[in-house]
Amino acid sequence: MDSAPYILKKYVYRTLGFSLAILLVIGLVSYYIDPYNFFGVNKLGVYISCEREYKAQQIYKYSHNALLIGNSRSAMINVSQLKQHRFFNAACGGEKHSEIYHFLKKHLSNENVVIIGISIGEMDPQNPSKDFFNEKKWKQISLYLFNIKNIEFCVKTLAKYLKKAPRSVAIDGSGNQVGWMQHFDTENVTIFNEKVNQIATEWSHYKFHENSLNYLKKIKNLLESRHIKLITYIEPVCEPIMAIVKKSDGYQEWQKWKVAVKQIFPDIVDLSESAYGKREYFFRIDPCHFRSETGIAFLNNEVIR
Repeated sequence: MDSAPYILKKYVYRTLGFSLAILLVIGLVSYYIDPYNFFGVNKLGVYISCEREYKAQQIYKYSHNALLIGNSRSAMINVSQLKQHRFFNAACGGEKHSEIYHFLKKHLSNENVVIIGISIGEMDPQNPSKDFFNEKKWKQISLYLFNIKNIEFCVKTLAKYLKKAPRSVAIDGSGNQVGWMQHFDTENVTIFNEKVNQIATEWSHYKFHENSLNYLKKIKNLLESRHIKLITYIEPVCEPIMAIVKKSDGYQEWQKWKVAVKQIFPDIVDLSESAYGKREYFFRIDPCHFRSETGIAFLNNEVIR
């Protein structure tokens, strides 16, 4: 008859073995489905919000000679409709100048042109984000492989692939605006006006700080050192928002910001108060984001040269 210590030891070994087997299965599933395309082996398509992981891999797989980069406004522009060049859309939601710099520094290769969309008034973040696009560390890899939440995303990825659902990000990096339209393109004047007032109130108190555009200078120097043509533009601002901000001190601060930006990029295309700010060019209840069609129009007509 087995002794109590032996039974306990056998139980511990079996439990440990079972746990390791589960971890191995989780790791293998996470690796082979790769819902974030973290390892660049995703074959089913990306159906969840993971722009940074996906684009850091996809940029090497998609044949292109030009790059569009910026924040979520640029991310939804369908770059397949842009003229003169074959573009990859490297823009990501909430992407700051520091992130743009790190992405370009690490992932630029044979591009002839880089176009950067700049939001009016945007400055260096107070706490610049770490270099997300740096080499993957073992801690990052282990957290990705053995994350239970990741299994949920694997299941969702497989289910959406089998249903032939549209990908959240196209192979050229363009964001799929269909999901955005479902949430923000239903006519509701009350909600639209509330958001206009909320955004305009915030921007009316905008203050420009000197020496807050260092990452734009770094980006310019980086592109010059690699002999890559750089084109920049200031994004359109929705007219109802601009009308309110114009009456505030924030508008004068914007002008100071523009002067500083134009010292870095003398040829920057300023669309902030252009005809592309008309309400119909933005989503019906999102006065902050213009439609993909709007971006295609102003890039082809005003920016690309």
